[in-house]
Amino acid sequence: MNIILLSPSHQFKLLTSIKNPLTYIKPIGKIHDISGKYITGFLTSSGLIIPTTLGSTSSIRLPVIYQQFVDNIDTYLYSYGNGNGNILSDDSTSYMSFLTYYTSLYYRFKYSFSTLINLQDNINYKNQFIKLKTSSDNHILYQNLIDIIMKSEVTFINKTTRSITNLQNHTLCSKISSSKCSQEQFCKNVHNTCLLAIERELYYNFLKKLSLEIVWNTDILSGNINKEYYSKDNFIKRKHEILLLTNEDIKRFFFLNVN
Repeated sequence: MNIILLSPSHQFKLLTSIKNPLTYIKPIGKIHDISGKYITGFLTSSGLIIPTTLGSTSSIRLPVIYQQFVDNIDTYLYSYGNGNGNILSDDSTSYMSFLTYYTSLYYRFKYSFSTLINLQDNINYKNQFIKLKTSSDNHILYQNLIDIIMKSEVTFINKTTRSITNLQNHTLCSKISSSKCSQEQFCKNVHNTCLLAIERELYYNFLKKLSLEIVWNTDILSGNINKEYYSKDNFIKRKHEILLLTNEDIKRFFFLNVN
């Protein structure tokens, strides 16, 4: 069964209609296609993604959200291939590589903020978040507070290849020794201090994205963001299966199963 998609303008009007009582599907961001010129869906206040047909973005005043979202991955890859099913396009594969990089780096950014905001030194800032009414209308105030917390944890870098070789468990870069900093994904040694390395453009994009996610994701301020990029809580397994998501899992499993 095919999904019936509406145009961005029609879908936006429907989601923001005064008659619409479902505030949890209020659009808070627009998701772009590869070209960056067209909307392909909306991110709602509850984290739900509403896909649309491709359409113009100029008339819809929402922040752009980079999201790992593809309606039909097989059709997507095929359409950017040579028409006979072979995946040849550098554009499509490099875009997917960027999305993996972006998603993992954003998760690291979110984990870092969630950890820092719950430190005793930052309790006053956390109280400011709590006092603010939980609403996407306050996302500018949220951005300013997030920036205060994160600016000492990051260092700005020039645009990189935006690719990653592996997905590691997350920790604060600033808690890693300078001698081991280069071994950690997304961290950089700056004057013997290990910091989260991020492009300036992505940093400000993450401020916007996190300020909107705080509205519906209560785990952020409560400090419950999992350090594992892939959490065991997000998998369903059969009784005879086990999940090996970390180096510790792998070592433990093979050690226990040595004859």
